[in-house]
Amino acid sequence: MKKPNGYIIYKGKSLLDEKPIVVIALAKSRNTKTGNMVQTYILREDIDPREANKKGEDFSICGNCPLKGEPHNDPKRATAKNRACYVNLGQGVLIAYQQYKKGAYPIATSDQIKELGRGRVVRLGTYGDPAGVPRQIWDVLLKDCVHHTGYSHQHNLKDS
Repeated sequence: MKKPNGYIIYKGKSLLDEKPIVVIALAKSRNTKTGNMVQTYILREDIDPREANKKGEDFSICGNCPLKGEPHNDPKRATAKNRACYVNLGQGVLIAYQQYKKGAYPIATSDQIKELGRGRVVRLGTYGDPAGVPRQIWDVLLKDCVHHTGYSHQHNLKDS
């Protein structure tokens, strides 16, 4: 049986607004800018990421990030107005969401999450803000990693 490229490492309520989110951790990446590190996608579980951004339903995963743009209903635009985020929602983010919806990613056990990060570089929030996810998920993923990267715009939130 072929080993999956990604796993669901969290599925539950966002700590930012209690709406449903899912975190997909991809074991391999062809991202030429970051190299082959573990990539984590924090997604609304119930809505296409482009639509979530366009309609302002991305607070669950982006919080108060100033780069996400302004919601609107213009049918000619695929994402929020004045969106300045460098993440292209029509590429890796959309692929991760579509694969999730197809059932391509199994739910990881705690041991599998730990193994994903062991000896690797891990990127927290390839898309999405890590503050929306319970800290214990990140603690397990990062326990034996060699390095990690990530950032948050949620500076004033209580640590969970």
